[in-house]
Amino acid sequence: MECDPENFLKETEKRLRRMYRCIAAGAKGSETERAALSGFIQAGIFLKLVTKKEADSLLDRVHMDIFGKTIEERKHERGQRWIDGQQDYSVYDSPPHTRR
Repeated sequence: MECDPENFLKETEKRLRRMYRCIAAGAKGSETERAALSGFIQAGIFLKLVTKKEADSLLDRVHMDIFGKTIEERKHERGQRWIDGQQDYSVYDSPPHTRR
């Protein structure tokens, strides 16, 4: 692959979509994959293949495509679920040896 801005953006989008699809499917996001993607984007910024603004715009666009909401909306929603007590932790009310 040639190192030009267009190819870099295409590869970044491909990696973002793969990661976001896994998360949307219910898999826990891999810290290793996130770190690799972050490093990939930082390298692109360092090599002047993309600006920070372009990278942020790509992240937002792909996130909206996959999740149907912005990153901020999703963060707020996840935080709100925690606050509203929508998580059911009643299974942990009993001792571990009696849970099934």
